Amino acid sequence: WKDRQWWPVVTPIVVEGTLLSMADYMGHMYARTGTPEYVRHIEQGSLRTFGGHTTVIAAF
Repeated sequence: WKDRQWWPVVTPIVVEGTLLSMADYMGHMYARTGTPEYVRHIEQGSLRTFGGHTTVIAAF
C-alpha cells in the first residue's frame, strides 16, 4: 500500500518539450512567499590561475 502512493509524483510528463517528473513540475509551479531556512545563498567568485584561465568557485 505505501509503495503505491508515490506513483503519481514520479510519473514522467512532458512540459513544453522538457521531460519532468510530476514532483518536479509541481515544485516549479509552487510560488513561495518566503525563502525557507534550508535554502542558502551561494556566492560565486573567480580564482585566477597561472595559465591565464579563470576558474569559477562557489562558497557555501
